Amino acid sequence: MITLVYPRTPNLLEDGISCPLGVQYLASYLEINGIKTNLIDLTFTSWKEYERKLIESKPEFIGFSIQTPIAEQGLKAIEIAKKASPKSKLIVGGAHATVATNSLLKNKNIDFIVIGEGEKTILKIVKRIIKNRISFGERVENLDELPFPKRDLMNYQKYIKMSSSMEIMVSRGCPYNCMFCQPTQRKLFGNKVRIRNPENVIEEIKNIIDVYGKNFIFYFLDDTFTWNEKWLEKFCKSIKHLKINWKCSTRVNVIDEKKLRIMKGAGCVFINYGVESGSQKILNFMRKGITINQIKEAFKLTHKLGILCHAFIMIGTPTETKEDLEMTVKLIKEIHPDGVQVSITTPLIGTDLEKYCLEKRIINIKNLSDYHYCKNDYPIKLENLTKEDLSFYKQKIFNAVNSVKYKNYVKYIKLLYKPQVFLLYLKLYLN
Repeated sequence: MITLVYPRTPNLLEDGISCPLGVQYLASYLEINGIKTNLIDLTFTSWKEYERKLIESKPEFIGFSIQTPIAEQGLKAIEIAKKASPKSKLIVGGAHATVATNSLLKNKNIDFIVIGEGEKTILKIVKRIIKNRISFGERVENLDELPFPKRDLMNYQKYIKMSSSMEIMVSRGCPYNCMFCQPTQRKLFGNKVRIRNPENVIEEIKNIIDVYGKNFIFYFLDDTFTWNEKWLEKFCKSIKHLKINWKCSTRVNVIDEKKLRIMKGAGCVFINYGVESGSQKILNFMRKGITINQIKEAFKLTHKLGILCHAFIMIGTPTETKEDLEMTVKLIKEIHPDGVQVSITTPLIGTDLEKYCLEKRIINIKNLSDYHYCKNDYPIKLENLTKEDLSFYKQKIFNAVNSVKYKNYVKYIKLLYKPQVFLLYLKLYLN
């Protein structure tokens, strides 16, 4: 038996409320191959309860899926697991295992480290085919071969009570080269973008509806949902008859009126766009591969089609100035998104942004939790901006949305979150 652990401790407003799909994919792949699997989600499990469960079950293997922002919780979960069930073999995977392998190798509690995708590799470890301490994940070329995420192992009712979104992944990999993501994402998923057939995605949606109904928005978590036009057209044609509402994320350079019309007709009600900055200089520095004009056109067309749209913004890039931030405020006022998320630019481990910051000796990160872009208010020692400047402009960007789209912002939060969570977000926004 193997117990999978997702070590995210509760922190509603900062850590988000999405249900982790990675461990659910691992669970379904293991079970379909005859391995008894259970799952502990520390989002809703206390440390005491977690320890008790491990003492009682004494699984042969315990697997941890860890991302860098929650790595401190992950390391604590590993330490507790080794004490609670000392004979269990501990396997660590996830993005942090891929980018911080050498650091994890020093941890004597860890028996196996999986780099990259984990389904096939963790199965071989559990079947004792692989005995090496470090294993490079074998990528699944045909994603349709993967069983659907094993949602029944999670406490989905708690997630559904808080969020109006049901998450689905349709692809792995990204064809773009943003400085704050690459080459880390290529290490995780390779150079090639793999995408599921629309029929396979539709089947998963039908299964979800059968179990959970459809009183929520389906959220396609892919970074660039609209990059493959032929796939998008086929998908939208296939999903239309289900009459569901759904949202997605994409880039402003892979959207146009034709795509938006097709998406709108198929039930798309909301799109996240990676805007990042209103300064072309900053966009170029981050290798974003988009222009200010493309941003303006994407929002103009999305508003025209009556689809709610959200802007992801990053502030605190190494070369950024107050003038650049004023450009971002001006752009937000011009494109008037229905909502905005402002993140502090953070040099994640293994990215080219981290490499740049290391070379310039400007990283201001003292522990793993500082990699959480919602918690660290000054992760880079900036030449032109202080911590106070970032705080000021973060609020100014929020105010720019508030001044032109407050009613739509309330509408969009109501659309995405259940009442008790909506009130918390509204309070945060008004402050």
